[in-house]
Amino acid sequence: MWVHIHKSMGTFIYPRADWLALLNGENLVRPSFNGNWWPHDTPSGANKRVSCQDRSSWFDWSNATWGQIEHTIGDDDLCHNQFNYGIFIRDPNDLAISKASFENYTANETLASLSCLLDATGDLNRAQGCNHAAHKKHDWRLWWFWDNFLVRTLGGEEIWSLPAGGVTEAHVQKVIARLSKFDAVLFMDDFDHTEYLKSTIGWHPKHYTKAKRHKNKAKHVVELTDEQAEIARHTNRFDYMVLDHFRQIPMQVRIRKFQCLLAWGMDYARWRDWTGQDVAAYVSAFADLPQYSKAIAQNISGPALERLLAGGTVGKGLARAGICDLGHQKKIGAAFAKLSKEESQRRSRRSSPSCARATPDLSSTRPCPRPT
Repeated sequence: MWVHIHKSMGTFIYPRADWLALLNGENLVRPSFNGNWWPHDTPSGANKRVSCQDRSSWFDWSNATWGQIEHTIGDDDLCHNQFNYGIFIRDPNDLAISKASFENYTANETLASLSCLLDATGDLNRAQGCNHAAHKKHDWRLWWFWDNFLVRTLGGEEIWSLPAGGVTEAHVQKVIARLSKFDAVLFMDDFDHTEYLKSTIGWHPKHYTKAKRHKNKAKHVVELTDEQAEIARHTNRFDYMVLDHFRQIPMQVRIRKFQCLLAWGMDYARWRDWTGQDVAAYVSAFADLPQYSKAIAQNISGPALERLLAGGTVGKGLARAGICDLGHQKKIGAAFAKLSKEESQRRSRRSSPSCARATPDLSSTRPCPRPT
């Protein structure tokens, strides 16, 4: 699950076929809107939450390996036993300017939505001033983005609904505790470390360059002066506390290896009956080569795999499927051989009732997309 803070690189991660998630063979949850499971995880879906059990069941049933949440985060949105969680944190002031530019606010509206937060005459006057500074667009108030939008979003509905200037350091600590349980907290410069991201998130380095070509070309509506930037850093100071906290944590600590947590109920003892999709899912998980999911799903079912193993022609079968890299053929062949070996071991242990059925260990593999 990717927690998508609005205007924080969501279109770099997804929603088109040439963005990172789909380039790397992830299967998007359906139905979706901009990568968010519709209607539960869209910006307006905070009142349509589902339980962890229902979320896991839907992703399992639909073979989905990827989804995004783009609304306030509550405890029931975080199902760490069933999903890996990642997030991208953007500079708060850059985020605010990006939102203003995207929505075509004027420079005056943008700066008025910032300066209204300095009103010291009381919460009511501040709220009224900020609401009048710029009209609402697509259910978003512009001043929200100058007033700790990150903390408000990740803190849940209670913090989200606070009046202008209502966020405190106590709310920061709640958000830091929540994010500390995530598997990946990323910043833009982390994408320069492509080999490390491949070993943790499982995405191929070549796709980062392609995805980076697509940038928001909207011209900035305003360039803050040094004084205005300092004011904005003050009004957004609690968001910067979160950013600074995770900036101090080494990348190797805040980006951990994604685990393959969904096994789709596959019966490893009956691999001969697998569909091509099952075989592809197995290869993605155990050979760590999800780029071949489509080719394997279309060409190698369980019965076909049985014939290849029996005839010692796995390499030829993979070549016919379009998988010609000898190193990759060896990795996939070893994964296939493991199925046969596990089956042989099950037979030898069958006389011992205390022995559980052997199941390949999924704990160290990622990603594990199951093709649609």
